[in-house]
Amino acid sequence: MDSTFKSKFDQLLDVLERIISIIKPKTYNLLARVVVFLGAGLVAESQTQFLSFLFVAFIEYFFGTSELLRDYLLTSSDPTIGVILIFSGLFYHAIVTVGYERLQLRKPIYPEFVLSLTNGDGELINNNFTIRGKVADFKNIGTIPSYEPIEPEDSISYLTFANSFIQKKRPNRDLYRERAKLLKEWAGAELICLKVLNNSEVLATGITIDIKIRNHEGLAVSYSDGNIPHISKEIDDTLSFKHDHSVSYQRNTRWFLSRDFFSSSLELERLRAKESYHCEECTLIKASEKFEIIVSLHCDQLSEAITFSYQGTPASETLNITSDDFLDDERFEGLCSDLIMDGYYDRLREKQLLEAAEMIKQWQD
Repeated sequence: MDSTFKSKFDQLLDVLERIISIIKPKTYNLLARVVVFLGAGLVAESQTQFLSFLFVAFIEYFFGTSELLRDYLLTSSDPTIGVILIFSGLFYHAIVTVGYERLQLRKPIYPEFVLSLTNGDGELINNNFTIRGKVADFKNIGTIPSYEPIEPEDSISYLTFANSFIQKKRPNRDLYRERAKLLKEWAGAELICLKVLNNSEVLATGITIDIKIRNHEGLAVSYSDGNIPHISKEIDDTLSFKHDHSVSYQRNTRWFLSRDFFSSSLELERLRAKESYHCEECTLIKASEKFEIIVSLHCDQLSEAITFSYQGTPASETLNITSDDFLDDERFEGLCSDLIMDGYYDRLREKQLLEAAEMIKQWQD
C-alpha cells in the first residue's frame, strides 16, 4: 500500500512539474512584471482618473459634450481589476520560481548511471565497433609436430642431470599444439571490459547488471583476466611450492549459454555518488558474423532497468596459418602481434616488463 501511494505521489509531482514547465517560458520574469505593472496602473487610474479625463476630453473634442460618457468613466473608480492583476502576477511568479524549486526538492532523486565498455587497452568502445586484429585460417595447417628440444653435445653433464632431477623439469612436447590453440582462441577476438559510473549525488544499492549476447554459429564467449597465456618450453613438475597462478582473483560473474543467448550477471552491493566500478574480469569475444551486446542495469532505487546495446562486427581480414608458423619463436610472436588486437601481444609484454622493473625498483629501495 505504501509503495502504491508513493508511486501515485511521484506521478502527481511529475504532472505538476510538466504544468509548471508549460506555463514557465524563458521570459516569465518579464511576463510577471507586465501583469503587475498593468494592475498597479489600473489601481492608480481608479484613484486619479487621469487617463479617463484625457479620454473624455479627446472624445468630446470631436463629438461634443457627452454627459453619459462622463458619468460612466469619471464615476467609475473601482480598483478591483487592478488588485486582481497585481496578485495574479505575484502568484504566478511565486509558482514558477519558489514553487518549482520546492517541487524539485520534494521529488525523489534517483541514481543516474553511465555504462560503458572498454577494450583490453582501456579505451572506450563505440556503440558500433569492429573487432581488431585478424582471423587465423587453419584449413591448410596440416599435422602439427611435437616439440623436441635440441641439446648441445657438451651440455650433458652430471650437473645438468642433477639439476633437472632436482627441479623435475621436462620438455613441453605439446608446445606447438598449445601455440595453435592460443591463436585459435585469441586471433580475431576482442577483450571487452565493463565500466559503470554512478553519475548522481545519491547512493545506489542492490545493483544488478545483466549482459546478453545472442548466440550464433562461430560465436565464442569466455572470461579472461586480460593476460595472454604464456606457453613455456618446459613443464615444471616440482611438487614443493607449487600453486596455481591461473586464477589471480575471485570471479563474481559467470557466463551461461542457453539456446539463444550467452548471458552473465554482475552484482554490486552499493555504488556511492560519483563512484565508478571497472570490472577486473574481461570478456573475450570472437565472432564470425555481426553480433549484439545488450547490457541492462537495475538497482533498488529504480523501478525500471536501464538498457544499453552495442553492435559488434567481426575482424574483416583473414590470414592463412601453417604448422611451420609455430616452430620458430620469432615467427610465432610476430603472428601473435599481427593477429591479436592490432599489436596487443607486444603492448601487453611491454606492460608486464615495466611492471616487473617497477617491482624490482621498489624492492631495491
